[in-house]
Order: sequence, then structure tokens, then C-alpha cells
Amino acid sequence: MGCSDLIAEDEGRLWRVQVKTSQLKSHGKSGWDYCYHVCRGGKKIPLTIDDCDIIALVAYDLERVLFIPVTCVKNKITKRLKPKAFSDEDLAYKS
Repeated sequence: MGCSDLIAEDEGRLWRVQVKTSQLKSHGKSGWDYCYHVCRGGKKIPLTIDDCDIIALVAYDLERVLFIPVTCVKNKITKRLKPKAFSDEDLAYKS
């Protein structure tokens, strides 16, 4: 099974990519950040290596993307990132 949105190829290796998008939102005392639901299904099951290899976290309003291995969100339902995480102009290339 799997829930990939994209398939990418690099030097003969296929990578399954799950895309998650968020806009900058206020979260009360914790300030402003991007909140991504790094899970699948109505029961909110955390993504695993069985689902995809990479998660593309898109900051919609900035038009930037950060690629992270799915293993970085092990057993998590959400992932929050501050705007600073998207400040590098070459972020997509570097990640």
C-alpha cells in the first residue's frame, strides 16, 4: 500500500513523495507557524516508510518547499515549522 502523490527518479532510484501544504497561521501563545498533517486516513494514521519515502512540506504563501525523509516524522500526526525554516532561497535544492 502507499499514499504517494508523486514519484521522483534520481540516478535510477524511485522516490515516493507525499505532498503536504500549509499557510502561515497564528497558534496563540506559540506564535505563527506552519502546521502540517503528516498522517493519512480519517483515523489520522502517522505516515511511515510503507506509505512514502519523502514528505514535501509546502509553505503555500511563500511558494517554498522543504523535503524531509518520512522517518523524521515517526509516529507524529502533525509537524509544525516556524517561517524561519523556509528562509533559504535554495531550500528545495538543499533539502
